[in-house]
Amino acid sequence: MRYDTAFSFVALLDALPPSGHLPIMCRLIIRHLSLAALLFVATGCPNENDDDNTRTCTTIYIHGLTVSVEGGASSGMCEVVVTATEGPYFEELECSARGSLCACSGAGERPGVYLVEVMSGDDVVALQEIRVQADECHVMNESVSFTLR
Repeated sequence: MRYDTAFSFVALLDALPPSGHLPIMCRLIIRHLSLAALLFVATGCPNENDDDNTRTCTTIYIHGLTVSVEGGASSGMCEVVVTATEGPYFEELECSARGSLCACSGAGERPGVYLVEVMSGDDVVALQEIRVQADECHVMNESVSFTLR
């Protein structure tokens, strides 16, 4: 049943002569059933026999890694460098200062197992392996926090 068919059916019910030809209770039942059918048509249901069960993906760009370094910023500047390495892939994460926190993100739409390194000057102050997974549409963001002493 299409939308216009359901609406036509409701219009037909409204056009019926007043009680006498169709008891009020029957009219109400038919009206509710037709509205239920309309809602079913409007919302639909998944086709279990459909081999093409595809999911509609959004175009939003998701970062796979979010790294927070408390004590990594001062005077509005990040004083740390955060990198992510996976095999031959290497990326310096984009960082911004928020008070004393340095918030970094990277590995956009790129699943994998990353070695995340936080450097302050020439010193490695934190090192951690992080697994970023993905579904059929996007990576699932992994967050990690470090505190500098």
